Amino acid sequence: MKKSIRYLLSVILVVSTLSLIGCGGGGKAAKKNPYEGKWIAVVAEALGTQMPIEECFEGDVNLEIEHSGKVKFTIDNDKGTGKLAKKDEKTVLKIEGEEMSVTLDGDTLILDDLLGQGVNIIFGREGTDATNPENYLSEDELAVIGEWYSENVKELLDEEAQTTLDGVDNINDAMRLNFAKDRTVQVIYKGAELGTYPWSALYGYYAIEMDDEAPENVLITMEEDGSLSVQYSDEDDYLTFKCVKSAGEE
Repeated sequence: MKKSIRYLLSVILVVSTLSLIGCGGGGKAAKKNPYEGKWIAVVAEALGTQMPIEECFEGDVNLEIEHSGKVKFTIDNDKGTGKLAKKDEKTVLKIEGEEMSVTLDGDTLILDDLLGQGVNIIFGREGTDATNPENYLSEDELAVIGEWYSENVKELLDEEAQTTLDGVDNINDAMRLNFAKDRTVQVIYKGAELGTYPWSALYGYYAIEMDDEAPENVLITMEEDGSLSVQYSDEDDYLTFKCVKSAGEE
């Protein structure tokens, strides 16, 4: 009888030991740090507008947050370390004496005022759809996505709009714009493609970053009726087009 009891106790001891080993030795799984993982910078925010991260930095921008809260960062080819901490019920990232507020929303992390430069950075968790820049388009940006064509045109100092223009048979071909979700726009003037350029939106105004040496300049405003007022100028012309969206793009 004593041998049977000792054998039973031995079995129980072995099973209990194996169970502890399977649970990491403590019987409880370590609590997951929701910030833990690698975060890839997607867009930058400054002065009320957003830009793809590559428009602001020459190199990579990313964070690698460990379970302990230690942070390894790469910013514009500079590398360093920081630490996540709690302050006044907020999460802050401390880097080189600077404290930046951190907001976590699922697979999106927002870093406010990067190193005191007045720029907010939106990161996506590596391997998730949160790293897709198209997910962060503003309402103003979404409103302009699609193909647009000119409906009429005014020359400098003219009050009356015209539906004809020298150099084109159809006024619709005088100015065409194709805004893409990757924040580039194809510009076609009088049937000739000028190029595809980055664009940005700010409070209903749209700026097209054309080549510095190019003679053309384009400034765009969204009107209350949903049309675009497109001011175009070059060495010979100064025109204002009213552009509307192509059918099926509404």
